[in-house]
Amino acid sequence: MHNISDQEFDRELRKHLYDSDIPYNPESWDKMNKKLELFIGINGQSNGSIVGLSLISLLLAGVFFLRVISFTQQETNGTALTEMSRQLSEGNDDPLPEKQDQRSSVDLFVPDNTNVDGQRSYSARPADRDNNTESTEITAAAPYSGSLSSNRATEIAVDNTFPGNIRHIDPVDAEPPPVIKKTAGSPWFIGFGYAPDISMVGFGELSSPGSNLILSLEHRLGARWSIQTGIIYSSKKYKAKGEEYHPPDDFWDYGEVPEGMDAKCDVIDIPVNLRYYFKPGARHQFYASTGLSTYLMLTEDYYYDYGYYGNPNSRDYWSVKNENQHFFGIYNFSAGYQKSIGKQWYLEIEPFIKVPLSGVGFGEVDLWSTGSMFSLKYNFR
Repeated sequence: MHNISDQEFDRELRKHLYDSDIPYNPESWDKMNKKLELFIGINGQSNGSIVGLSLISLLLAGVFFLRVISFTQQETNGTALTEMSRQLSEGNDDPLPEKQDQRSSVDLFVPDNTNVDGQRSYSARPADRDNNTESTEITAAAPYSGSLSSNRATEIAVDNTFPGNIRHIDPVDAEPPPVIKKTAGSPWFIGFGYAPDISMVGFGELSSPGSNLILSLEHRLGARWSIQTGIIYSSKKYKAKGEEYHPPDDFWDYGEVPEGMDAKCDVIDIPVNLRYYFKPGARHQFYASTGLSTYLMLTEDYYYDYGYYGNPNSRDYWSVKNENQHFFGIYNFSAGYQKSIGKQWYLEIEPFIKVPLSGVGFGEVDLWSTGSMFSLKYNFR
């Protein structure tokens, strides 16, 4: 039976009722008339047209009722198909209403680790509804922008009865990424060096140079600044005029002041300097340093010259040991060049000048010193 619309059904019905060409047969009509008369006589009715119309009405009502039932069934089936299509398009593998009660929601996906393609893996397992339930393994991954750790995918067990039934399992054990420790240099440096010592009183006459043996200790305060100290064993040689030498009163015999004086002094020099690096971190760099020094006079030997007309009985030599200390009495200034010769070693060349802030030694002379230090410095790691 073909499905037709209501309008088409009505149109066909009218056509058959009003437009049909029914042939006239007198014999058949007489037989029908006799049957109607017999029926009317039995039921006591006198109007045969009413009975005929009633039969026709019942026939039409039955046909209409069957048509309505067919249309309602088609509409119900169409609605069900539409709902199934919608659920399938949303990724639901079991859209039938009678199976919805059997579904269980996804409890949790646990991130495992990240592969080299920048994706995060997940680990999950199905509910244990049936011991005989078979399972399959699939791999799931989701985009992830975190740091890369491994190239391992995660297995997910899925219940064949219903794929959406997934429960939480512990993440797959993964080795943590290696920790790269950046080795930073120690802020502490130790240095060994030597410097010739050129000393003079004021800007007077020069003598043969002395020497400086240097042990230094440096602590970096940051990228550019450091503080330095150490011990310098210094042998100083210098000349001075008689009027530039200031011993205690009544020191000169007979009041006779010598024309000149030669001195040789052994001194412990303890500097405390602040250094500034102009280009920190470079292999070749320049720096400047300033600070104060303490002089601890170990030995002082003085030779006096009175000239040709001096009194032969006058004092011509004087020696002093461990009698004079000058705490922070010397101003230091230097500028140097440093070159890296390895991961921990540095070579330095540092010209310097030392200016007295008060008289130095037994004769309280205005003793200036200059020179150039050559040092090898080691960085503790």
